[in-house]
Amino acid sequence: MSNSLTGIERNEEESRKPVEKQVNHRGNMKHRFILALLSFLFSGWGQWQGHHRVKGAVFLFGPVAAMVATIILESPGFFYLAAVTGLFTGPLIVSAPIIGLGLIPSFNSPLFLLGIPVKLICIIDSWFLGGKKARKPLVRKWFLIFTTTSLFTFGIFAYKFSFIRAQIPSVISNIEPGDTIVVLNRSRFGISTLFSRNKIKRGDIVAFRDGNKKVFSRVIALPDEKVTIQFNARGEMEFAIQTGNKNIKISMIRSNEPCVFFDSDGKYTRCYYVEETISPELRYRTAYKSGNSRLGSIEKITLDTGTKYLLIPDIRTEYTLKNYMKDGWKLNDISDILGSPISILWSSWKNEGIRWHRIGSDLSGKTK
Repeated sequence: MSNSLTGIERNEEESRKPVEKQVNHRGNMKHRFILALLSFLFSGWGQWQGHHRVKGAVFLFGPVAAMVATIILESPGFFYLAAVTGLFTGPLIVSAPIIGLGLIPSFNSPLFLLGIPVKLICIIDSWFLGGKKARKPLVRKWFLIFTTTSLFTFGIFAYKFSFIRAQIPSVISNIEPGDTIVVLNRSRFGISTLFSRNKIKRGDIVAFRDGNKKVFSRVIALPDEKVTIQFNARGEMEFAIQTGNKNIKISMIRSNEPCVFFDSDGKYTRCYYVEETISPELRYRTAYKSGNSRLGSIEKITLDTGTKYLLIPDIRTEYTLKNYMKDGWKLNDISDILGSPISILWSSWKNEGIRWHRIGSDLSGKTK
């Protein structure tokens, strides 16, 4: 009897003791893998799922802030920053097969590769976070928030910017064939006073559609202007522009600095620079093939632009100008113009390999 009572008392005494919380340590390893995977897909998601919301917000909204700066300042440099910090890792994984097929340019810029340490820090932090807390079920709403945020900002970039790979022959003095150019789409030009600086101006470099090709050229004359084009004894083009009651003559100074450009056969051809000046702040370089070679039988022509733009390439040879001089002088409608080049995302050429010194070059300056 006493033994029985003692057993009952012992059970009551044990029931009064605090129950130790059982932790499934083996579950923590699985939790580590899950949080690390989430951070790999979208930066900050692993921290957010692990209830470290401040860290998650830093890793997520840092790239979002860079993306907002891309939209407002129209600079792809901030897009690079957003990309390297990991915001677009998820969408890039989804688009990897398309990139592999060469349908869109890959983000293989060193600026993108600089984001690897940032990404590793985020993943490693999520890994250690998983060892501190027991595994918890995934919250579907966080998946929707991170996926929607990433795809939305990626879509905004695709709306504002596009990519064009320069082809042979060379047509712009600071763009070479093999350069993949980030272009600010024309759809944003002149929407409001905030973006009025993006209105097309004389001297700008623009990308435009020439048949099935996308090429670059220089804006010489705007709509409602009269332009006189004359070839001098050396075959160089001289421009006189009448806009309203104002007459503009583009002055020319030949430079002794030698230059080369890619010709239609993909080989380097010697040339010389001619600096054209419209005003003290509007100056750029053009190039002509070395030797006294005329560009055609036309000596002088006068054009009324009407509602169109006069676009002329910087590298002026018989080959680059043949489409402009065929069947009269070609003018371009505003609908032909795609946008304005901003920077060089990537540059490579079959005989040269990767041209690292050109990657990231700024093309946003309108004049030289």
